[in-house]
Amino acid sequence: MLSHSYAFWWLGAAAAMLAFALAWPAALAPLNRLWLRLGLVLYKIVNPLVMGMVFVTTVVPIGLVMRALGKDPLRLREEPAAASYWIARQPPGPEPDTMKHQF
Repeated sequence: MLSHSYAFWWLGAAAAMLAFALAWPAALAPLNRLWLRLGLVLYKIVNPLVMGMVFVTTVVPIGLVMRALGKDPLRLREEPAAASYWIARQPPGPEPDTMKHQF
């Protein structure tokens, strides 16, 4: 595990930082604030990129396939010949009076 020559150096540096943080935590507060600002900057850059890639690789192909197959699960297409977009349900559902005492 510690076969590399730098491994002991990194282990020593980590132990020194741990001892320093336990002995005098206020001295590391500026580094903590700097690290937090770096994280916020990275968040503002990386998050939109990752979310955009997820959208382009998942939502767009599904939408293209559904459009190619003529699917419209939300029934958003306009139907000029339709008198109404109301969907009649069978059975029609609960009586309106039951909505007064839901709980």
